[in-house]
Amino acid sequence: MIYEITSDGLLTLLGNQNMTFDETKEFCASIPGHRMAMTKKKTQIEVLKDLQKRAGGAEIWVDLVKSDVGLPIWGDGTPYNDTEASQVAKAFDEEGVLTVFRFVNQHFHDRIKSILCLPLCQANPLDNDEW
Repeated sequence: MIYEITSDGLLTLLGNQNMTFDETKEFCASIPGHRMAMTKKKTQIEVLKDLQKRAGGAEIWVDLVKSDVGLPIWGDGTPYNDTEASQVAKAFDEEGVLTVFRFVNQHFHDRIKSILCLPLCQANPLDNDEW
């Protein structure tokens, strides 16, 4: 498990046991002040790349889902294409009808919720604008 304040200023927890998407959301919400990771900024994508490298290239869940019209949106409703992340990490929609995304090979790829990936949670230890 990796649990540290990362270069984006957020307290980040990368679990070491694979979970489904829904299990990851529940796990992160069960830790006071934490949520499932939304890596919307370029600095957060760099953190995500580093964490994935340190985890041996493991697939990592992020709170990125498909909207009703099939476009990726973050868990808070922000369209993926309206964030800095879209400039540095492509969201691949290869599977068509699948509903959630995980980070693999430095990009976001869609999957079904039951696939097992590492959970990634965030908390804001300070009052900063990264949250």
